[in-house]
Amino acid sequence: MKKFFGVIFALLLVTNSAAAADEQYLNGDKNYIYCGASMGAGYFVDRNSYSVEKYNPPYYVISVDIVEVGHYFDDWGTKIHRRRNLRFMYDYSTRKVYIYMPYADARQSMRRRYESQYKSQSKKIDNSIDWNSDWACLIPDVYYGEGTGHWGDAAEITFALAYNLKFSGDKSYEKYYHLIGGVKDSL
Repeated sequence: MKKFFGVIFALLLVTNSAAAADEQYLNGDKNYIYCGASMGAGYFVDRNSYSVEKYNPPYYVISVDIVEVGHYFDDWGTKIHRRRNLRFMYDYSTRKVYIYMPYADARQSMRRRYESQYKSQSKKIDNSIDWNSDWACLIPDVYYGEGTGHWGDAAEITFALAYNLKFSGDKSYEKYYHLIGGVKDSL
């Protein structure tokens, strides 16, 4: 009897592992890599959409399409609701990533959230960030608001797709590298 339950338990683990791995892609399609969720919507990087716009090491600019699936965690949430193109700028020498944000009010909102969260956590604020540029710095552990939590993950996935290379090296991104395959730690 113990052996029977052991076999059943092992089958359940394998089934759950396969389902969990499948959830990293939209409807099992490996072209869409899960990069986050907000308010029930799931966000996915379209593997085939990235485009290297600037290659000038240590600076890179890459654009990518992110798709949103509304009600992703419900049984009926499997269709793409919206597609959005994001542009990321990477400075490999400082390991900082920026998102193209041409709207001053949006950049200032990001700055206020960053400073507020860092002050409340007694962390040192990086005064070298230029919040007046069209490129807003993405700080990995800052929550910028609903619908934005996936930006840092999407940036890391995009860099890995383009160069098979980890950008930040942050351990929290390890979950994505196996989905891409062949990602190196450094140059």
